[in-house]
Amino acid sequence: MKSTMFILLTTLVSMLQPSSRLQEEPDIAIQNFEWGVPRATTFSQPVDYTAERSGRTEERLPGESIPRSEMDPRNGRRGATTAQVITRNETYALVKNVGTKTTKAVEWEYIFFSDADDQKELKRYRFRNKIKIAPGETKFLSKDVDDKAVSIRQKVHIIRIEFTDNSVWQRAKSKSEP
Repeated sequence: MKSTMFILLTTLVSMLQPSSRLQEEPDIAIQNFEWGVPRATTFSQPVDYTAERSGRTEERLPGESIPRSEMDPRNGRRGATTAQVITRNETYALVKNVGTKTTKAVEWEYIFFSDADDQKELKRYRFRNKIKIAPGETKFLSKDVDDKAVSIRQKVHIIRIEFTDNSVWQRAKSKSEP
């Protein structure tokens, strides 16, 4: 009878205590991630005529009309523009706020491994995004990168979250982490 009561009591106490695994998990769930995704951004820019005008000695008088070749297309007037394309590589993590607080900033790591068991680390990159993610919302964390992926075995960890109420969640460091 005493041993049964003891087992029942210890089982009940262990059920009432929160799981340490739940406390270790962040309020941000990683849904997808990728390294070195090429992104091209195209934008129009007005042609700069200052080089052509630099040799002219005449000045335009106040109220004088602007020659067509110098009109600015940004304000609705006709003028020449040039299309510019900038290509960059970025890494991203698609994340969802599964908690109850809005984030203010997220620190995350992108880790490359050489083995299938994710034990032998090749390279670790650390990033920080100032980003508001409301509870239930999904957003991209992204940063530009120059390096190529060093392995097909990859992982992303959330390591620190700052919330708008100034509270902070931080991952406990494991023995293998620097």
